[in-house]
Amino acid sequence: MRLVLLWGILRLILLVYKAIRMSRESRSRYILLFKAVNPPEGEFLMKNYTEEQIVNLARLAAADYAAACTGPTIRGLNGEKHLRGKSIEEVAANNGITVEQAEALTIDLAKAGFDEMSEHWRKVNIETAKSMIDLLPSFAEGETDGATVLKTALAVPDFNVQARYAARLHEAWLKLPANSWALGGNLDRPFDQLPEEEQAKDVQQLMSLYTWLCGLDA
Repeated sequence: MRLVLLWGILRLILLVYKAIRMSRESRSRYILLFKAVNPPEGEFLMKNYTEEQIVNLARLAAADYAAACTGPTIRGLNGEKHLRGKSIEEVAANNGITVEQAEALTIDLAKAGFDEMSEHWRKVNIETAKSMIDLLPSFAEGETDGATVLKTALAVPDFNVQARYAARLHEAWLKLPANSWALGGNLDRPFDQLPEEEQAKDVQQLMSLYTWLCGLDA
């Protein structure tokens, strides 16, 4: 009787051990699958696009951003927050310096092309381009990759469709270290609550991504 009871206990222990082992193996397989479907940030970018292609997107996005600006967009050459303004005169007055000094310390993003920018702003534009590309996998639908989904969705102009994707770009933009100055300010809000001018800039960046993707197929 004792032997039967002991055998029953051993079988129970063995079954529990197998269940735990299977659970761990299943979890490991799930983690591997998750990583395959959702690669770490930057991994998708590096596997699918060259540095030259990324810089081309940054260059295009910078030009389109400038086109979307309705007036001067003055920024410090190295991103200094106290040198931000809507005119050189405003920056000079706010910092107690001459207009000439303000001009030497700033850049107008509404006029400067990518290749004319300071190293800081070229880096910012490249990081912005990378963040846009890194969003592509999240646009995928079923077996259709994100780039194809986006190109199809934006082929016919429709602001409601553009806004849906531009909102995602705006969220990604806010997370970039270079844009920490925006946190807590007028831009730190959902896309649909932004001023029309700022919405237009986000949509323009989205269309830059669309144009760039279409150009890769040419």
